[in-house]
Order: sequence, then C-alpha cells, then structure tokens
Amino acid sequence: MKALRRLLPYYQPYRTQVAWGLVSVVASSTLVNGIPALLRRAIDALGNGAEARVVWKLAAAMVALILFNAVFRFWMREILNGVSRRIENDLRDDLFGHLATLDARWYNRTRTGDIMARLTNDLGAVRMAAGPAIMYLTNTVFGGVVALVLMVRISGRLTLLAVLPMIFLPMVMLKLGRAVHDRFESVQAHFGSLTTLVQENLSGVRIVRAYRQEAAERARFDASSAEYVRRNMRLARLYGVMSPSLTTLAGLGAAAVLGIGGAQVIAGRMSVGAFVAFGLYLSNLTWPLIALGWVTNLFQRGEASMARLNEIFDATPSVTTPSTPGALPPTTGGRAIEFRNVSFSYTGREVLHDISFTIPAGGTLGVVGATGSGKSALLELMARLYDPTSGTVLMDGIPLATLSLDALRAEIGFVPQESLLFSDTIGSNLAYGLRAAHGAPSVDTGAQTAWAAAIAQLADTIAEWPTAYETMLGERGINLSGGQKQRAAMARALNVVGLMNVQFAIQAGVVYVLEVNPRASRTVPFVSKATGRPLAKVAARVMVGRSLEAQGVAGEIVPDFYSVKGPVFPFAKFPEADPILGPEMKSTGEVMGTGRTFGEAYAKAQAGASVVLPRKGVCFISVRERDKPHAAPLARDLIARGFEIVATEGTARSLAAEGIACRKVLKVREGRPHVVDMIKNDEIDLIVNTTEGKHAVRESRSIRREAVARKVTYYTTVAAARATCEALDHLEAVDVNRLQDLHKELSL
Repeated sequence: MKALRRLLPYYQPYRTQVAWGLVSVVASSTLVNGIPALLRRAIDALGNGAEARVVWKLAAAMVALILFNAVFRFWMREILNGVSRRIENDLRDDLFGHLATLDARWYNRTRTGDIMARLTNDLGAVRMAAGPAIMYLTNTVFGGVVALVLMVRISGRLTLLAVLPMIFLPMVMLKLGRAVHDRFESVQAHFGSLTTLVQENLSGVRIVRAYRQEAAERARFDASSAEYVRRNMRLARLYGVMSPSLTTLAGLGAAAVLGIGGAQVIAGRMSVGAFVAFGLYLSNLTWPLIALGWVTNLFQRGEASMARLNEIFDATPSVTTPSTPGALPPTTGGRAIEFRNVSFSYTGREVLHDISFTIPAGGTLGVVGATGSGKSALLELMARLYDPTSGTVLMDGIPLATLSLDALRAEIGFVPQESLLFSDTIGSNLAYGLRAAHGAPSVDTGAQTAWAAAIAQLADTIAEWPTAYETMLGERGINLSGGQKQRAAMARALNVVGLMNVQFAIQAGVVYVLEVNPRASRTVPFVSKATGRPLAKVAARVMVGRSLEAQGVAGEIVPDFYSVKGPVFPFAKFPEADPILGPEMKSTGEVMGTGRTFGEAYAKAQAGASVVLPRKGVCFISVRERDKPHAAPLARDLIARGFEIVATEGTARSLAAEGIACRKVLKVREGRPHVVDMIKNDEIDLIVNTTEGKHAVRESRSIRREAVARKVTYYTTVAAARATCEALDHLEAVDVNRLQDLHKELSL
C-alpha cells in the first residue's frame, strides 16, 4: 500500500472526526457481540424454568443493545464516509491545481480522456479506500477478535475446529488481491482511452457530421466499449471466485461446529444457550472474514488508482519561474522581441533551427510558411509555453527564462489558431484576461468588455441575444460561429480599450486574420460621418477612463439612408500596372456616397471615385465557372437598361441556355478580332470580367490594362456589376443631401 501512504497528510485536518468514527466502529462491534451473550442467558434460563420477568429483562437489554448499535453504526458511516468525501474534495483541488502548473509538453503526451478518467473514476476508488475500506477493516478486525475471544471462552477445542479451515484465507486473499490490482489498473487505463474517444467525438461533432463519419465513429466506440466490458468481466470473474472461496472456508467451519458442538450438547457437556451463542459468535466472525475480501478489493483498487494519481502529482513542469526572477523596465511603446540562434523541437523532431531575428518595439512581423514549419512554435516560445531546445528568446534585452511567468504573460495577448472559449457567459469570456489571480476582476471590466465586443464586431450579435452579455456559451463556445469565436478571442487577448481594426481574408472557406491594429483611420471617419457619432472622440475619452454612459453614448444608430464607401485606385497613372484586386492594399483613398436608396448612394460613390458609368452601349461579360449562374440575372438587368451583351464562348453558351441573346467574341488567344481589339476600337462601354487561377488572370491582363487606358468602366466581381445596375437608375436625378441635415434626422 505504498501509493496510499500519500493520503496520510490529508487525514490531518480531520483527525478528530476520524477518531470519533473509529470509536463508533469499536462500540458497534462490541454491542453486536453482546447480543449472543444475552441470548445465551435467556435460553439457559428458560431451560432451567426461570420466571418470565427474567426473560423480559433480558429481552429489554437486547433491545437496548440493538438501538445503541444502530446509533453507533449511523455515526460511524456518517463520520468516516463524510471524511472520505472531504479528502476526495481536497485531493481533487490539489490535482486540479497541480494540473494548472504543468506545461504544454506534459499535455502533449497525456490524453485529455485519461486525465478525466483519473479525476473521476480513480478519485472515486481512492475515496472508497480512504473511508469505507478503513471503516469495514476496523469492524472486521475488532469485531472478529472480540467474537474469537468469546468463542474461546465457551470452548477452545470447538473454536480451533471452527477456524482451522480459515488458515488458508490469507494465502487466497493475497493471490487474488494482486490479480485484482492488475486487472483493475487495466480497466482504468482503458476507461481513459474510452473517455478520450467520447471527448474527441463530442468536441468534434460538427466535423464528424460534415465528413459523414457517424457510423464509423459508432463502430470505433462499440469496439472500445466492448474491450472495456471484456476487461471488466475479467475483473468480475475474480470477484466471483473471491466470495465463494471465503464462503466455502467459513461453511466448513460451521459444519464442524454443528457436528461436534451438537454432540457435546447431547452429551450434556455444553448447554443449549452456549451452543446457540457459539454459533452466533461464529457468524459474527465469519461475516467480517467474508467482508475482508471486499475490503481487500477496495484497498487494491484504491492502491491502483492512487498510483495513477501520483503520476500526475509527480509530474513537474519544465517551464517554471526562476527563484529570483528579473524585472522588465517600464514602457509605453511596446516591447522588443529578439530570437538569438533559437532551435526547438516538440518530441525530438526539430521544427526551428538556429533562428535569429528582432522585432523592434511597436513593430510588426508577418511569418509565412508551410504547415509544420514552426510558425506556431515561434508564438509559443514568446509566451514561454515551451522553452527553446537551444538559443535564447529575449524581451527588451532580458532573457525570457529569467522573468516571472506572470509578469511575462501579462505583456502578451495570445490568440491560438484554434480559438477556445469557456463554458461561461460571453461577458466573462471577453473579460477573462482582466481577472486577477484569485479569479475576481482586477478592474471594472464593463466598459472594456463592451468596447472589446464592438471592436471585434460582436456587439450587434450580442445585443440580439435575450440576455446579452450574460448569455451562456456552449462548451468551447460551440454556439458561436468560427469567426465570432476568433474575434472574441482576439478582443480578449488584446484587452484593447478604444478602437481595433481587424483585416480578414477568406480562402477555400477558411477565415484568416491578416492584421489586427488598435486603430481605424479609414473606417471610423466613414462610420462617424454616416451616423453622426464622433467615434474617434468617444474612443479617446474611453481610453482615458471616461465611460460610455458618462458620455451619453448608448445603443446603435441605424440611419434611414444609405452610405457607401468607394475606393479610389491610381491605375490610370500607372498604365503598366495590373488593376486586378487582391489581398494587398492598392487604393490611395476613399470616397463616400450618401442617398435615400442604395443605388443613389452607390452612384454618388462611383462619381466621387471618378468612375464614369455608361448610360447605354455594349457590355462585355466573361466570368469564371462559379459565377456563371449569376451572370444571367446581371445580363437581363443590363439589357433592361439598354445594353447589348457580348461574351466569350463559355459565358455566351451559359447565357444562351437561359434564353439571353448575346454576341460571341473571341479571347485574345483564339484569334482576331478579339475582345481587346473591340476595346481599342471603342466598341465596348462596360466590362464585367471575373477570373480564377493564375492562367486565367494572366490571360485576361490585357483586357484590364486596355480598359484602364481607354477609360472603359470595368468590374472584376459580379456583385459590383449588379450594384452598378442599381446606380444606373439614379444617374439622371441625384439629390444633394447635406450631412448636417441627415444627422439632424438621426437625433430626432
């Protein structure tokens, strides 16, 4: 029971309760063995013709013993089982606290399901050993000893015959106990695997369904569950052998007592009362011996489970705070990060080799690379989730390994690739980084949480929920979309008080974050003009501690008019540049158009960006395959507004299938006259050209360049072309709307 010795310090706070519990066990065992003595006297008294009042007195004494025994048995269970529950709670708290100190390397090699199994099943087994097993062992030992002494007082010879078969009991229990320990450990280990399988499937239920793997995962679970049953059955067979073995040994003793003791009663060498009392004492001895098998099982299971828990307690983190940590100098402009000849490996496989670079304070570094090239490792090393295999990482010239982990990580906002939200309110998640070490908020987080939500573009979504910031999130934030979880995680990490600008890109259905800045130099002025609310001024006041409530800022402003922000591109000044748009910033400015309808606002924005919209003429349409279903409605809108349609072969075939008349025009590589010739001859007034793939982009480059040179309006998305159709309806009648007048409408 080496592993269970680790529980001894946990008894120290409850030593008084344990003492009283054991006293109750001893008292109960004593009282139980007093009942046969009273019964012996009563039977012998009846045999000798005693008066009825004597028998009644003995009966009353037996009732008293039974009642007192019930009280003590209640106390022993109440006290000792209660102590075991408290020890279990203390042990669980210590386990959780120790788990929180372990680093990423330990978690990389330990399955979550196995950890959960240890915190549930193994803790339960240890609790049974810490309380019930001790209670029943005490009852077995003390009650058995008292019964044995009383049996010897009646007949030493008969006692020897009764207990002789039980000398084999220790050998049987020792052999079976070892087997129980091994098989129970095997059961618990597989339960960890089964728990891991369930945990992964529940966490990834969306992936399972998306890939139609429900049946396959069910089959995996059935197989693992069947193995769990098989191991439990092997353990159950041991339990099945244990009880009959003990009962058989006890039965042989009882048979000897019946034969030899009965002969002594017949011969007059033993009274009937003594014979009955001896039989009851034997029963009081036999039952504890039979229960000894169960008690042994409890201790064996507790020993195996405590050994598994000790594996957690004995684990030590490789990333720790030094005994005398250094301090970072004060700063207001960010921290400098330096990597000096850093190499790193997770499990022997090197992912970073001799990396050196410096990020100056206030600087930005973009890291690109293939999957598994070490991008995430760089971030994890900065936060000291791992330490480098060799080399040094420094902050403001100070090695990270010399700093307090708390001080270091207070300087870092960490957003992992897989955003994690806790099963708590959305407000608590957003304020997570503002909590003190004891868990309570370190500052008033209300205003900061609201602004973080607004910055992360979550405020409108949260406002629509019935309980707003008190809305409980599902496990890992499962009731939020991927983008919402990512934005919430960024707002939490940055702890931004003020404005935050987030640049997103979408590729193959995956959302990527390109940039996060605590600024918004273009969007904020646009929104301010559109809503009449000076957001930059409001944000500046919030940054210095003035709340939104104090500024009289509340609720969302939803105008009755439309405002469209249009980019201004410099392509006319750079005739050799390809005007196709991508993720990079190409606009040199932005304009704003305002109108009572979207079409009016869009037309004004286009005019402000010096885009001349044709009122009629010929429109050239050539779109990529996935845009062809949208090309037909666009063509109909243009035809309705007086345009003639020309298209390349594939697009023309798609339009013809929808009953739309159009002329076919050749691509440049298909011969002449081609579409570029038509542009040069001023035969094209409007271009809608969407491309996909490097070859298509390269092939259509001459179309875009010639359109810029000839000042032909062109669009590279179907959505922009559809918006243009709405704008064409407002070219003749455009009202002038003063922003001051529009803002007055918002304040009414």
